[in-house]
Amino acid sequence: MRIIILSIIMVFYVGCNLIPTQQTADNSPKDITISSVYDTKLGKEITFDDFIQKLYTYDIVMLGERHDNKSHHIAQEKILKELSKEKKVNLVLEMFSTDMQKTIDSAYQNKQNIKPNTLQKEIGWDKKWDYTQYKDIMQTAFFSDNITIKGGNISRDEITTIYEGVQPLKGMLSTTDKVKQELAKIIMQTHHIDDKEVITKLVEIQQYKDRRMADVLVNADGFCVLLAGHYHVSKSVGVPLHIKDFQSKKKVAVVSMSNATQENKIDSDFVVLLK
Repeated sequence: MRIIILSIIMVFYVGCNLIPTQQTADNSPKDITISSVYDTKLGKEITFDDFIQKLYTYDIVMLGERHDNKSHHIAQEKILKELSKEKKVNLVLEMFSTDMQKTIDSAYQNKQNIKPNTLQKEIGWDKKWDYTQYKDIMQTAFFSDNITIKGGNISRDEITTIYEGVQPLKGMLSTTDKVKQELAKIIMQTHHIDDKEVITKLVEIQQYKDRRMADVLVNADGFCVLLAGHYHVSKSVGVPLHIKDFQSKKKVAVVSMSNATQENKIDSDFVVLLK
């Protein structure tokens, strides 16, 4: 039974999105238009240029996504390009575990010999993530002089260790019963799982993933952009709570992608409206 449960957990956590968003996947667009950006603090839409200027004032910008929605990645790349015009950017990715940093750094050392069509191999991209979804972002980031790629996730071995039993995470905000119950509810609803032991382990690992991403962001020097699934960047259940538990003074902005004006307003600082 323990092997079966661990296998289920690995299916969810190795290169796949544990908690999908409510948005509809869109795998085919050649390009998208960012019509405007909804500023939740102002309660109104602002221009893309004003949005970028606002992001410059933050220390950490979190770009949420649905992993299989190509339009989200197109928008993320546009935002990343704009930010890197004025900032040196640490691009922290859910798609890389922190133990992959040596491979990424080695690729940078050999940068002059790496071509776009060999980048996937050189950086050790995990094939369980659909590289076609991220190819443009990775090429933009790797070959830019102003962007540095950083791993932000836990590894497969760490997932196994957490399953076998580790000290529970501690935090004033991030590990409350309310947060855990909300994560459990999301998992049950989106994946139709009712095994309490599996759900408990999935919640625990989800929180360790969020804590690791928060740790990388808090301890990185300079401006950071996190690229991760929408629920990872959630202000109510995700990485932002863990950053607060670090008592970090870094200013954080959460950005979500949406094709509908009413989505994600409560849980984001900015909603990028796509069409």
